[in-house]
Amino acid sequence: MTDDRWCLEFPSTIAGEGRRILHEVANYFELAHHSQGKDKGRRAFMYPRSQFIDKQESERKKLEKERDKLREKYKDRSFIAEPLSECKTFREQVMRQIWEE
Repeated sequence: MTDDRWCLEFPSTIAGEGRRILHEVANYFELAHHSQGKDKGRRAFMYPRSQFIDKQESERKKLEKERDKLREKYKDRSFIAEPLSECKTFREQVMRQIWEE
């Protein structure tokens, strides 16, 4: 039996690009993750999907709202070029989905 009651907290000294990479690593290893804080105090967290269920749900809802806003904003626009096929950010993923629709 494994102990899945852990959480990695990364310091606020990691800049935005570094946090983005940490989120990609978490996705690769199928871990839950989020960032918290503002500006220079922003920190990244990684943990098993069995931990912090409420936080994961609030993050999911926040991303769904962001996706809906992007869909509304770009629903009647045509793209000048095809969006990236290897999406690294949530925004890139949504833009690719909109383009494919």
